[in-house]
Amino acid sequence: MKSRYILRFYGVASIAGGSSFYLVSPWCENGDAPKYLKKNPNVDRLKLILEIAFGLRYLHSQNPPIVHGSLQGSNVLIGDGGGALLADFGLAKALEDLTAVPFTQSTGSNGCYRWMAPELHEDGGQMTLKSDVYSWAMTALELYSDKVPYSRIKMPGSVVMEVAKGKIPERPRPGASRMSSGGSLPGAGSREGIEIPDSLWELFVRCWAKEPADRPTIQETIQELEDMRRYTPMVM
Repeated sequence: MKSRYILRFYGVASIAGGSSFYLVSPWCENGDAPKYLKKNPNVDRLKLILEIAFGLRYLHSQNPPIVHGSLQGSNVLIGDGGGALLADFGLAKALEDLTAVPFTQSTGSNGCYRWMAPELHEDGGQMTLKSDVYSWAMTALELYSDKVPYSRIKMPGSVVMEVAKGKIPERPRPGASRMSSGGSLPGAGSREGIEIPDSLWELFVRCWAKEPADRPTIQETIQELEDMRRYTPMVM
């Protein structure tokens, strides 16, 4: 699998005498996207989320299509040239296949519930290309706001309830500093990132449609993002 937007996979390794296996990929000195943006706040974020969408398009265009399944900021690494690289794609599904434990049970408690589409919080929920689109928009929100989705809500169950009710994240306003009630979370309590243009926010909202069929495809998403870049001054 070769794409400039996908982290290369070299193979699997194990330690002598151990029972665990480890995936081997190139080391990314810049770390993941959220950490990179904290150190480099003037990065062109529209370009970054477009590159993430390019990575998803590559996965979705395979035969058969590959669902990332666990897209969030920490699974987007930054290459030496500052470009986005998708990592950990398909691992949630592989874990489900190996353990026979449904996705919502095996991975929902590991922190990705804030990025998960509503259908994945239900019994028997299936990861699809459209659930990836939902997670892409949550990841894009995270990278624009410098906060995890639903950052003011601390308890996982409360986040799941909000999603089940069809409530989308609050639109961030740059310059405000907020703490979550009951304590801080990774990405919470810091100054919010940069302004989200109306056209981009409207795209996010469509990607968060409760019904998967109402969400755009990743190709449709890319087309809109490219149109925005044509009419948006680039951040140098």
